[in-house]
Amino acid sequence: DDGDGDVDCDDGDCSAAPACLDEICNDGIDNDADGFIDCADSECVGNLGPGGIACQATETSCADAGDNDGDGLIDCLDPDCAGRVGPGGYTCQITETSCADGGDNDGDGDVDCADSDCVSDAACLGTCDDTTVFWDYSGPATCPSGQTCGLVSGDPPTADCLDDSEFGGSFYASCALTGVCPFGAYCVSGSCYPLCKSATNPDCPDGDCLYGLTVGGNATDWDLCKQTDGCDPVDNTGCAAEDTCYLIEYAHCLTTNTAPIAVGDACSYIDDCVAGAACFGTCYALCHLSGGTTSNPDCSAGQTCVDYGEITGTYGGCVD
Repeated sequence: DDGDGDVDCDDGDCSAAPACLDEICNDGIDNDADGFIDCADSECVGNLGPGGIACQATETSCADAGDNDGDGLIDCLDPDCAGRVGPGGYTCQITETSCADGGDNDGDGDVDCADSDCVSDAACLGTCDDTTVFWDYSGPATCPSGQTCGLVSGDPPTADCLDDSEFGGSFYASCALTGVCPFGAYCVSGSCYPLCKSATNPDCPDGDCLYGLTVGGNATDWDLCKQTDGCDPVDNTGCAAEDTCYLIEYAHCLTTNTAPIAVGDACSYIDDCVAGAACFGTCYALCHLSGGTTSNPDCSAGQTCVDYGEITGTYGGCVD
């Protein structure tokens, strides 16, 4: 443009123009202003990039902890590395399928069974057995993809991997027509009862572990949750005339043939005590916490209404 016979970058006047500068491949700067920095710039292919790694047009050095092609993806995380040897000698994979080799094959930071890609891999599956069918089981997957661990009807029932289509509905809902219940529940007398075990898995959704699961008159390895009835165990209201409202973690209407034990006397079972009381080795009168700690109208004079500790935070026991 200045007519001196030198064109563009050959003209000394252009020596400082970004377009005429050589790209420095390891300084984190776009020296030639072409929009590409360090190894992302094609001018750097074959040169040393940040940290001394080799700049490459397509990443092939997949175990050097470097972003050789400047695409922001390092080693096995870069799809260019699929099938190549990655860190530790493990084979890079776009989706981790080698789930027992001790390597992070897809470079996402998760190794083997810790990688969600491996959740249904045989190497990462837990065991579908008597202990993994409970409604609150939260351990490793115990069945291949498309299947869920559940109880197969029989005498006794057995744990096995069943097609996901065999599960559905909700806890305590009717299964009379379909026989289908959600994971962790068993269809008994037309209702889906969550599975529990008083000794090992006593928790229940919106209820208590009260019933034993029997088949053909024979006891099994599981118990059943009973949903709360929402009755009032202090006033013994909300139940049919033949039932008594007892408080465990939740309130339940129960039919009992046990002779009622008076408040203050020794007891052993939840339904030992007279209505309005609960068994804690001794029968204690129950009270509504809303009535206050002292001078609670549900307690005798001089007694304190102490928080029972049940899950709803509604009831207490009258203590001298």
